[in-house]
Amino acid sequence: MNYSADEYERIFRDIFRGAENRNLYLFGSGNFTRQFLSQFKNDYHIAGIIDNDTVKWGTQLEGVTIFSPEILKELEVGTFKVIICIKNYTAVMRQLKTMGISDFSIYDSGIVYPRRNNVVKLSEEKESGERKKYHVGYIAGVFDLFHIGHLNLLKRAKQQCDYLIVGVVTDEGVMRDKKTMPFVNFDERIEMVRSCKYVDEAVEIPPDRSNTDEAYRRYQFDVQFSGSDYANDDGWLAKKEFLQKQGSDLVFFPYTQSTSSTKIKELINRRLM
Repeated sequence: MNYSADEYERIFRDIFRGAENRNLYLFGSGNFTRQFLSQFKNDYHIAGIIDNDTVKWGTQLEGVTIFSPEILKELEVGTFKVIICIKNYTAVMRQLKTMGISDFSIYDSGIVYPRRNNVVKLSEEKESGERKKYHVGYIAGVFDLFHIGHLNLLKRAKQQCDYLIVGVVTDEGVMRDKKTMPFVNFDERIEMVRSCKYVDEAVEIPPDRSNTDEAYRRYQFDVQFSGSDYANDDGWLAKKEFLQKQGSDLVFFPYTQSTSSTKIKELINRRLM
């Protein structure tokens, strides 16, 4: 297919052009759609998912209803936009054009798209002229048995950034990575993190998309913070290299040595035995 420069930009790069005041329909119900939802479900109104598989019609994917493509014919032009979330998208593009629908774009899971709400309010310190080193910061963790070590980590991070996003690992993610269940369930852990005065936004880390590159695609943070016990880990050094290529950074903070979730769990287990 031949595209003008503007048409190519709208379809493949600037995929949210004109989407601010419209309902979004995602075409496809596979992994690309799941990833799109994990990144943008809270930024845009996802009115439905479109799929050619009749078996899926009327079911839901992550709380969003799956419809027949025919529903698009019932919608008023200018009130919706279709985002194609399928790897082999050419056939779907032809299908939409045959239906008379031209307002669509192609989602690419490898592209870093800007968040709709990435312009966060500056802190009072920055507004008064005391500029912090970073604008948006990010920390990921389990935060089981929330303690002073966690608090110090979040406090140090907030001292260096205007807006702090904290990713919390789900129970499923903990079981997969650590082969054990947390003492405190996910809903309670994320609520405790969200209630901390140093945290501006607490978010769920999808179990199958927990890597730093996935988090960066979702939040485009200027820095990720972590504990110093990972400072010499090859995997974390690779993460630092990735972030620096994006213009971001990775900063390690020392843990509070006197307290850790592991030590607390050991004390609990001794008393229960």
